[in-house]
Amino acid sequence: METLGQKRDRFTRALAEWILAVNKLPGHTLRLCEALRSDEQSEINAIGNEGRKALVSYLMPAYPELAKRIANNTGSGIRTSLHGDGLAADLQLFVEGKWISNGNDPHWVKVGEMWEAMGPDHKWGGNFPKPDGNHVSIQHEGRS
Repeated sequence: METLGQKRDRFTRALAEWILAVNKLPGHTLRLCEALRSDEQSEINAIGNEGRKALVSYLMPAYPELAKRIANNTGSGIRTSLHGDGLAADLQLFVEGKWISNGNDPHWVKVGEMWEAMGPDHKWGGNFPKPDGNHVSIQHEGRS
C-alpha cells in the first residue's frame, strides 16, 4: 500500500510532467496558484464569507493587518481538502496569453482530460459534482 509520502512524491512528479506537457501545446501556459494548503487556510476557506466577516470583526482591533488579509481572502473549500495533504493543486490556464478562467472552457476540458489520463486516481475538478475547473488532484482515502 502506498504511503501518503509516496503518493505526494508521485503527485509532485505527475504535476510537473503534466505542466510540461500542457506548456508544449501551442499557445498554452499553466501557472501554479496553490498547492500545499495550511490547516489555517483550510479553516478560513471552510468558514465561508459570513464566517470570515465575523472573524475580521473580532480580529480588527488587535490584529488589523491579519484582519485585512482575511477580509481579502475569497477562497472557498472544505477542511479536509487534499491541498492539506499535498495531493492537490490549483492552476491558471492561459491560451495565447488570455487567461481561461472558466473551467468548462474546451481548453480546460482538454488539459483536464490529459491530467485524468495519467492514472486512475488522477482527478480533475471540472468533473466534480460542484465543478472546480482549475483543480487537479490524486485521490486519497476516498477524497478527490
